[in-house]
Amino acid sequence: MAAIGEILFQSEQLIGHNYLEYRIRYLVYNGTFEIKGIPKSMRHYRVKLS
Repeated sequence: MAAIGEILFQSEQLIGHNYLEYRIRYLVYNGTFEIKGIPKSMRHYRVKLS
């Protein structure tokens, strides 16, 4: 969650949290990230690089 906040805060472009969550889930299903928890909402799981 801290990474999401940093991306939203430091980005010069407007990026919605829904888009970021979509991209994170895509990268999880793609095998780039590993997930721990339930992908219900951002606060219910953690991700790390595979």
